[in-house]
Amino acid sequence: HTLNVYNGKLWLVGGVNFVKRITYNDVWYSGDGFNWTQATSSANWTPRYDHAVQVFQDSLYLTGGLHINTHSTESEVWVSKDGINWEHRVPQWPSRHGHISEVYNGALWVIGGWNATLDTGINDTWFTHDGKNWLKTESNGPWIGREDHMGDIFKGKMWITGGMDTNEHWNSDVYYSDL
Repeated sequence: HTLNVYNGKLWLVGGVNFVKRITYNDVWYSGDGFNWTQATSSANWTPRYDHAVQVFQDSLYLTGGLHINTHSTESEVWVSKDGINWEHRVPQWPSRHGHISEVYNGALWVIGGWNATLDTGINDTWFTHDGKNWLKTESNGPWIGREDHMGDIFKGKMWITGGMDTNEHWNSDVYYSDL
């Protein structure tokens, strides 16, 4: 699942139960972190995990993800203002999971990840200013393609760290950009 702050509430979006081998497309929110309300038990996007969710343009943006039983990845963007009603958008970037999604310099970014169909790490960088039209800034970033890396915005720069690459090696490197 993912955890985000949106409209003064914590939001949990989708996820996985590895023991039962079930992925979810439910959405929950909480105003205090202790009491949770289910916005929907079944959003109109397919159940997934290893996706990313960011708050952008006063909406929740869900990108990518992985299906546990088919091991297929998604090249999708889903947008919601209430966690119940989701609008589907098709980006121009290839399918991925385990990627980073960040909001930086007025744009929503999707960075790296894993393409399960090709069974390889991705080291590309995409962004959108309007949530619909995506542009690629890096076809091959300076880092090796990877999944499950971390990212954040710090001191005016966008940072990525670590992650597992195509050779199943856990990296301890750090990169930043001030685009």
